[in-house]
Amino acid sequence: MKNSIQTITFDLPSDRVVDFMTFYQADALTPPTPYHLFFAKSNGLTLSVYQAKKGVSRVVIQGEGAKTESLLWMVKKETSSHGGSDEVGTGDFFGPIVVVASYVDATQMKELSTLGIKDSKQLDDSWMKSIASTLVSRIPHVTVVIHPQKYAAMIAKGMNMNHIKAAMHHKAIFTLKQRYSYDHPTIIDQFATDASMHRYLKNLPVIPRLQWFEKAENNYMAVAVSSILARVRFLEEIQALNEQFHTTIPLGASQKVEDFAVQFAQIHGIEQLKSLVKINFSTFHRVESIVTKRP
Repeated sequence: MKNSIQTITFDLPSDRVVDFMTFYQADALTPPTPYHLFFAKSNGLTLSVYQAKKGVSRVVIQGEGAKTESLLWMVKKETSSHGGSDEVGTGDFFGPIVVVASYVDATQMKELSTLGIKDSKQLDDSWMKSIASTLVSRIPHVTVVIHPQKYAAMIAKGMNMNHIKAAMHHKAIFTLKQRYSYDHPTIIDQFATDASMHRYLKNLPVIPRLQWFEKAENNYMAVAVSSILARVRFLEEIQALNEQFHTTIPLGASQKVEDFAVQFAQIHGIEQLKSLVKINFSTFHRVESIVTKRP
């Protein structure tokens, strides 16, 4: 039996409508009526925005999964107390994976909004470094770091990247709730399908009121805080490596990173490189092939 098609209707203020239309712009189509401000089809969903009245626009989302999609927009950062977690470093060849879980009380929402807290991918690294000490001192949080050697051991046991991330999120959130004993929801910035998330977490202790949503960093203040703290910790880890090896390690996994890795391995050896990178990346296999190639 097929799932029934869901239709979710809600209102958004003008600033959130702009965010909504920008988010789905790549899937935008010609509006079917003159009453539409915006029309798009994305991942099996039909998304409509109708003309505003007194600064508020009507949004209609239709299709299987409409309810889940609507939660990305119906829940505002300023609503209520909650926990949230996010990770950094999964796309970087060098350095660790960092997960931070944070708890934000409702009384802190306005202050955090005033500070400009939002998804770390939308912020400058220098600014995040400058605000991190304020967040550390005011926001309860737990940080979990998996360095490359530990990451390699987990990969060797048959875990994939998403499984590792799920385990890290669980550890950070579980520890946070033990330390601060809050009874509000905790949101993970979702990185896998619902079925996969359940599979990765099924053998771990149950965390009450644990939820996950895509793009959660845009809608949940605790996730946004966690994304900033995770990013700053990751940058600190990279800076420590820079100082240790008197170099400047490029971030990401681009050709520039691969070229740097080749030069690094030629100077320090392939085993030293292995201790600093995620060895299941295709980048490592190419670098290893170049460095160990015999004339």
